Parts: sequence; C-alpha cells; structure tokens
Amino acid sequence: MRKISFISGLILLLVVAGCKCTKNAAAYDKLTANGWELEYITGVRIAFEGLYPDTKPQLSFTKTGEANGNSSCNPFSTRYTTKEPNSIAIEAPKAMTMRFCEGEGERR
Repeated sequence: MRKISFISGLILLLVVAGCKCTKNAAAYDKLTANGWELEYITGVRIAFEGLYPDTKPQLSFTKTGEANGNSSCNPFSTRYTTKEPNSIAIEAPKAMTMRFCEGEGERR
C-alpha cells in the first residue's frame, strides 16, 4: 500500500511539474518567436513620431540567450536571462553603434 501511495504521489508530482514546464515553455516560445517593437513612451512631452521619425526601436530574443535590436537607428546586442515569475533580466548592451540619428528619441 505504501508503495502504491508513493508511486501515485510521484506521478502526481510529475504531472504538476510537467504542466508548469509546458506553461513556461509556451511563454518562452512567445518571447522568442517574434520581434518586439516600441509602441508608446510615458512621460515624454513630445509626439512619439517626433522621437522616432523613421524607425521605431525594436528588440528580439533568441533561444540562446541573446537579445538584439536597435534604438531607432543604432543597432545593439546583449544577453538576457528569464526569471520567475514572468520577468526578464537584460544586461547592458555589449556592442552598440553610436551614429547620429534624426529625431529626439536617441537623445532622451
């Protein structure tokens, strides 16, 4: 009887852990499947189009822990880690160009 209870408990634990892993994997796939584009900034007293007249800042995440993107016209790359619950830690950019960009977004 103890053996059956132990095995039942172990199976229940594996099912619960499996559900959590599936949920985390789905969230991770959603993060890495598409690129992300800035849509809105709070607190800035200039029109969003004036900040980024040509290209909006973009960010994409790879499954190998790299994050790449641009700050409107200057590309950058860095590393990231996912943390529980539902948060991301992004390191300071490792490489970034410093060319002149139109608009106010790069200077704010």
